[in-house]
Amino acid sequence: MSEYLSKYKVRKIYEDTYAIADYGFDQGPVYMYLLVGSRKALLIDSGYGGIDLPAVISGITDLEVSCICTHGHVDHACGAYHFEKAYLHTADAEVYAHWSSSENIRALATHGLVFTPAPEQLADARYQALVDSLVSRPRGPLLPLEDVPQFDLGGGRLVTWTPVPGHTPGSVAVIDHKYKTAFDSDGAASGVWLFLPESSSVAAYRDALASYAAQLEKLDIRKHYVGHMGRCLSTRRNQDLLACCDTILNGRKPAYDIALLAGQAKLMISHDAQVFYSRVR
Repeated sequence: MSEYLSKYKVRKIYEDTYAIADYGFDQGPVYMYLLVGSRKALLIDSGYGGIDLPAVISGITDLEVSCICTHGHVDHACGAYHFEKAYLHTADAEVYAHWSSSENIRALATHGLVFTPAPEQLADARYQALVDSLVSRPRGPLLPLEDVPQFDLGGGRLVTWTPVPGHTPGSVAVIDHKYKTAFDSDGAASGVWLFLPESSSVAAYRDALASYAAQLEKLDIRKHYVGHMGRCLSTRRNQDLLACCDTILNGRKPAYDIALLAGQAKLMISHDAQVFYSRVR
């Protein structure tokens, strides 16, 4: 069965923590992370919106669930309508409104964002029914994340968030203090997109990433999970990203020109990091 119809997979990644992979429009998986405490649960990101997330989560816990969207892009925030308490940084309110519009969801389903949908996928009535369902969902503004600096899930599980602007102006990372783990989605991924209209310059992102990396060092957080890779990574990768940004900023190495479905970009590769960008400063 095609990924766009199998829809999701669930895997326990560590104590009381689960990765939910959403295959959406067959664009490759996007990962949501469910953190369960003794009194409440927290979902980090909400996928494309085609999964019945409350039903999936009810198979794991019956606790009250809130949702934090790390940023406003369609693959991370469009399932937020499932939750009464769904939060997004207000700096990404316009990003969310744009990407979650009916027009953009329909365009994504038809043309793709990373991969072009196969003709048989576009011709599948079940796929078109899924798209129609997503387009028809009402999506109002999400709650301001700034109003909730921390989430106490009970059982000593305190979760906070911190800004990591760059990929989008309101991108945040979520920190699980009990288990010394960060969830930074697309904000500190192995390949960071800085070429979208809402993205910052490389110089501005480098400053934000350096501040974030220093914060993780201070908190002794050594592992993190990102938005499109379901395995644990070392936070040392942030140093690779910083080095990649520095290579761009010092201008000593030429970048590759690359054409993506989402737009034109320059690509710099350094160590295990990639930065796709359009503006240096």
